[in-house]
Parts: sequence; structure tokens; C-alpha cells
Amino acid sequence: MSFYWRLKKQDYFMTAIELQKCLPELEKCSIERIENHLRGSQLVFYKKENVRTSFVMRITLPLSFVAMIVLFIGMPINYIISGKWGYKRNWIANWFRSLGF
Repeated sequence: MSFYWRLKKQDYFMTAIELQKCLPELEKCSIERIENHLRGSQLVFYKKENVRTSFVMRITLPLSFVAMIVLFIGMPINYIISGKWGYKRNWIANWFRSLGF
């Protein structure tokens, strides 16, 4: 069964706790102090969580092979029209990624 992941934004408090666990140098600092430094840094932290691929998504696997062939054959035509190789469609990339390609 294929798994793909989803990113969730993590708040500074939980990030400070995780950093304090991972880095032994930060054990002397309080969590509030680490959190204040993180807020001032303008950094954004994300946590990765695995998501199971649904049954409906897995049914589309044979259709994805046909779509890959059509997209591969149509790539030179797309290059002639747009001047760029590849496709800039996020939903196609997400679909293929969720199927495990």
C-alpha cells in the first residue's frame, strides 16, 4: 500500500520542545527562551505526517499509466507551444506522487 505525506505547520512552542530534545546544547535553555528566539528568526517550521492512499486513488493506477504515456508523447508539442519542457500542473504531480511514482 502506498503512503504519501502531508506537511502541517508547527507552532514555535512545539518546535522549541523538539529542538531541546534533539540538541544537547539547548538543554540548559528554557523552552520559552528558545521559543522567543524562533519567533524573532522569521523561520517557518513544518511537521511531516504520513497519509495512507485511499482506495479510490489506487483504482486510478491503470489510468495513470495511460496518462503518463500521453503526457510523454505530448511533451514535444507542449515545448513547441510554450517553450518549456515539462508540465506545470500541480494536480497531476500530486496524483502521481500519491500513487507512488
